[in-house]
Amino acid sequence: VPEHVNVIAISREEPPPAFFSMHLANKTLALIGWEDLKLRFDEARSIAAARNPLDDRTLKMLFERSDGWAAGLILMLERMRRQGWSEDGFEAESQQAVFNYFAAQIFDTASEDTRDTLIRTSVFPAFSLQFAQRISARPGIERLLDELCRRQLFTYRRGSGEPNFYYHDLFREFLQERMNETLSAGERRALYRAAAALLAESGSVEEAHPLFVLSEDWEEAAELVRRFAPSLLAQGRFRTLQQWILAQGDARIGSDPWLLYWLGNALMQDDLKRAVEFLRRAFEAFGAISDRLGQSLSAAELIRALYYQYDDFASMDPWIEAFDRLLATPIAYPDAVSEMKICSALVLALSGRKPGHARLPSIIARTDLLLDADIDANQKIGAGMALLVHYTIVNQLPLAQQIFDRLSPVARSAQVTALNQAYWWLQFGYHQFRRAEIRGAEQAWEEADRFTAERGLKQTFF
Repeated sequence: VPEHVNVIAISREEPPPAFFSMHLANKTLALIGWEDLKLRFDEARSIAAARNPLDDRTLKMLFERSDGWAAGLILMLERMRRQGWSEDGFEAESQQAVFNYFAAQIFDTASEDTRDTLIRTSVFPAFSLQFAQRISARPGIERLLDELCRRQLFTYRRGSGEPNFYYHDLFREFLQERMNETLSAGERRALYRAAAALLAESGSVEEAHPLFVLSEDWEEAAELVRRFAPSLLAQGRFRTLQQWILAQGDARIGSDPWLLYWLGNALMQDDLKRAVEFLRRAFEAFGAISDRLGQSLSAAELIRALYYQYDDFASMDPWIEAFDRLLATPIAYPDAVSEMKICSALVLALSGRKPGHARLPSIIARTDLLLDADIDANQKIGAGMALLVHYTIVNQLPLAQQIFDRLSPVARSAQVTALNQAYWWLQFGYHQFRRAEIRGAEQAWEEADRFTAERGLKQTFF
């Protein structure tokens, strides 16, 4: 090639190995890949302006669906120009031209084995070679995926070691539409269930749960809730937990006391009144099967929810009486977290309503001891807050300050949810107020407000 002359070679495949020496040794070859070619939004706006001017909101929806694929964006724009646009029919109208393209260019010309493999692997958001082999049981899958990636047929590879494959979002939607057309309802459920089991086995529970729901395997979906609800709440992901449980439907939720219990816990983050409703139902459901531990945990969270409502502390009285009955004989706690939840809730309730209760001193001592256990930071802050409230109410302010100093490093850790941090600073502000440290109280309450505003919490008393 003469000097000052550039040659542009366009291909779906990587350059032959001999050309890589030019790229590595003297930089006379430059590779321009998919990430370099993806459209930016300003470029998409220019394309739309020349073909089918749209408002930014509609164009952004098309742009996000195309994921920077210029031809896909143009196909959708042209389809909308010819067919007109309505918000109700937006997805169908914009998809159809692209789906026709996928059918003509890739799917309809492929072998039956290839089509089946593409359909089956499309149930995964992303998948390993092992997943693909187990979900399809077809020979030659590795060669097929390598070819699709090499030819850049809307199939991509990422990660080192064992790669993960994934499809362009529009191509995956097309494959799932074909799955709905070619597989029976029973076959689809079996496919979803097999894929969900693979994902759950590998620890990808968030990807597994919606597939268990699609497969209508409600027991496996509920088991994921029971196993992972504590960690989701500890991560502040209460809305994910709400969605998982609500997907079960009213009848299944109502018949499972643990689903009722965890839904009540999840709702405590943004809807205390509904939390109380579901926790009451959980308490009753556990009672129907004589599960004292389940009843005690439900009553503990009920006390916390009623306390956080901050408008009628007398509403805690029936649950204090319930604990008098439940704890008349010892409960075998399965772990320190369960015991701490119950003890700290009783500290809150008895300190505010029955400070002379005979059981209170021993519960305070046990709660203090459990603060040293190796448990989740959020549970420690919840228990510490109960002790902080108690010592402030009974005017033992130096002991309250000791609790604050002891747990402040924990309260500031990234593991503590915004709601727990907000409550922690709210209660410390009350402690400072009781000490007549007005500026300190204001600063603590400002900190509580900051956590509330930043995370969109809805507790109105902050």
